[in-house]
Amino acid sequence: MGTATLTVDELHALLKPVIPLAASDDMFPSIAAVHIKAHGDYLTAAATDRFRAGIQRIRPADGVSDDFEALVNINDAKRLLAIHKPVRGKDSLPVTLSVDDGVLWSESTGGFGFDLGSARLGMLLVLGQFPNLAALFTAPIDSVDDPGDLLLDIALLAGFKSAAEVNRGDDRAPGLIMRKAGANKPVMIHAGEDFVGLIMQRKLDGKSECPADWVDSWRDHFGMNPVDRREKASA
Repeated sequence: MGTATLTVDELHALLKPVIPLAASDDMFPSIAAVHIKAHGDYLTAAATDRFRAGIQRIRPADGVSDDFEALVNINDAKRLLAIHKPVRGKDSLPVTLSVDDGVLWSESTGGFGFDLGSARLGMLLVLGQFPNLAALFTAPIDSVDDPGDLLLDIALLAGFKSAAEVNRGDDRAPGLIMRKAGANKPVMIHAGEDFVGLIMQRKLDGKSECPADWVDSWRDHFGMNPVDRREKASA
């Protein structure tokens, strides 16, 4: 039976960044879920909807057993955050997660936003295999930055807002750093040191909303085209 003990604040830092990236369609139960797994000293949470993906990691102060792994339905992941809320003016309370016979047990003292003593909740784990996201990150991590254009879906990009906020640090505005791995390949996103994500590019072709000559058009708008500069120099 795998166990992990973390504070309420750590639980929120683990799940909030990836919950918006999970699939919402119950036709794909193995990705309408968050995959929580031990990885050395870290506890990771991963989610994907086939068009984007994210992995958040934390290092729980009280550690985590090597065999901890749970595939949690997205609604149950949200329920964990709703139940285990930070209590204003109090130290972050401990939460123990344990897996036993297909059930994720969540146990805490003084949860639910006020003191109820000890609370224990069981959630059925999702059956199925979560995708191997690690293989998808290899190309962008090893790539040399590609200066070419990329077209992203703003609605999909908005799903990374929580990751940016959770990982922004104490003195920085939320932000995301992106790296391309090549034309029409997933773009890697990272926020801080403990979140990495992927988002699919939209294909740039003749049918794209961006015409092929859009750069020249704006260069002309700002008087930057070589023809314009030569004409100004001879005037």
